[in-house]
Amino acid sequence: MAETSSETAERLSGKRARMLFVLAAIFLSQQASYFSSRHDLVSSAGHFKIAAWVVLSAVLLLMLATGGAWFRSAEVRALLNDETTREHRRTGFANGFWAACLTAIGIYVVDLFEPVSGRDTVHIILTIAIAVAMLTFARLERHALRDG
Repeated sequence: MAETSSETAERLSGKRARMLFVLAAIFLSQQASYFSSRHDLVSSAGHFKIAAWVVLSAVLLLMLATGGAWFRSAEVRALLNDETTREHRRTGFANGFWAACLTAIGIYVVDLFEPVSGRDTVHIILTIAIAVAMLTFARLERHALRDG
């Protein structure tokens, strides 16, 4: 029996909410390993780590901005991007913005006592902002799905 577009969208919205938590955990654990290890930016391994972070960050931002489901029909994507989801996404981005601002203030204060490189500053701010936006969006989507 073929699944209707609304059934597909409902199934995918549940998966999306669960996957956002998983992706946020993976993203944050990668960053923890990045900052806990010594990285040589002139080596190819150092360049690979930075490139992987940039690509993953861009994909996660694109997924947050569009809701994902890029390979689904326009009808399914429209059903996945309903008014409630758009509001959850806006709240996620707003929380990510505030997290970025507060992180920048924190790094500014830390830099008064211990120098922080510009590259590390950008890395920390973007990582925190993306993670907070993802986790906020995922939490709101899960609550909406649970409440029915």
